[in-house]
Amino acid sequence: MDQTAPMDLIALRRLHVLPLDPGPAIRARDRMVVLSDLLALGYRVTNPEALTAATEEWLVQHNARLAELSSIRGGDVDYVPLFLGFPSDVPDDDTYFAKRIVAAVGNHLQWFPDGTTLENGLVIPDWLFDLKQFGADPVTQFQTPALWTDAVGKLSIRAEDAHTEWIDLTLVTRPELNERLTAWLNGLLQAKSSIKEALHDDLIAVLGHLGFASVDAAEVGNKENRALLLKTAWEAGDAEAVASIADTPTDLLRMFAALTGSDVSLAEPIKFSKMRRPQRRLVLRVLAGCSNLAEDLNRYRGLWLACARYIHPGEHRKLYPAVADTFRALAQGRLPTFASRTEALIEAREIAPLLDHLIDRPGVLARKVHELLSKFAAEADEVLDHLAMVASSVRSRRCWCCGRTSPRSTRRTAAPSSTCGGRSGCSRTPARDTSRPRRWPGSTRSWATRSRR
Repeated sequence: MDQTAPMDLIALRRLHVLPLDPGPAIRARDRMVVLSDLLALGYRVTNPEALTAATEEWLVQHNARLAELSSIRGGDVDYVPLFLGFPSDVPDDDTYFAKRIVAAVGNHLQWFPDGTTLENGLVIPDWLFDLKQFGADPVTQFQTPALWTDAVGKLSIRAEDAHTEWIDLTLVTRPELNERLTAWLNGLLQAKSSIKEALHDDLIAVLGHLGFASVDAAEVGNKENRALLLKTAWEAGDAEAVASIADTPTDLLRMFAALTGSDVSLAEPIKFSKMRRPQRRLVLRVLAGCSNLAEDLNRYRGLWLACARYIHPGEHRKLYPAVADTFRALAQGRLPTFASRTEALIEAREIAPLLDHLIDRPGVLARKVHELLSKFAAEADEVLDHLAMVASSVRSRRCWCCGRTSPRSTRRTAAPSSTCGGRSGCSRTPARDTSRPRRWPGSTRSWATRSRR
């Protein structure tokens, strides 16, 4: 098989598509063989005319594709039902359950001196169960080797079911295959739930084929999926991908947890592994680009103190002095945070530095506006002016003007508008009754007057 074969098999398994490379048409006889083999397995090709563009080399992988398609339908596994007469000959539920109770109690009290002894030690009296009608232990319903082997032999000579549940396959070109794989990859990573472990190998293979640039990392909101993406980039040695995907220091912690099999939720201590010098520089580079480094490190202080023993922030002080100083302050327990700075300015009643400080965090300013208006009544106009400057960038699920609630935005998307966008003549005014202008204590203008400005 050529290097495209793994992607072909993943496309079959996950997308039910058959990739092909356009070229001289294969013979009509070969096309009929391909279609008939697929039909025998229960697959229909939705666009068989595309086979006229297939090449002779495409037929080389035909047997591998058939094996994969057979495994998708379970053709590579022997299935044995509990009741060998299924589905037409199944015992009554109540009667069968009562017999199971009798068998369980009888074995516990050793009532059955005679009967067939199974591999698990249970004795099954012939008058209670006919083991020839079962493919597994009728009491525990677990498979036993002897009953399973006997059942496989009996089922092999049974006439097959004539009914077929068809699965549709589509022939696609390589560019279309890459488009479908990209959509599948982003769909998995952007899901709200974590990705099933059975899909990890295929996901990693597709990432290696398409590259990390094919992923819209800004839309990956689930912390486990984000950690898996970062882990894959780290193990692939793609420093640029790690730097672009890791948005916060906490993302790096979750990546380290995924790398060592620790708890990605960070509820438990993380096992860190040794890092090479380029890897340590990469971690420090990402940390240096984080805007809220002090707060993020302080949030998981214990984990970052443990991590510092592996990334050696002081070793690269010349390159990343702010990171080294932050870790030093973290270790000494005197790390200032945005919240502590805010409270200190409020306590000192320094309104101008306070507003300049809060304007960098529009959401925090919006949440504290009531407190500020209460404590700084004389400077209410100044507070409201600063709020008006950042109002458009405040994340809000409720429109300020009409009160409508919008769906929650995904992680790292642009801040949703605080208004409904002017629907139904709506304008950017607070969602309150402005027929009677309301004045804040100490303010010379009302909300309604301010909104018209």
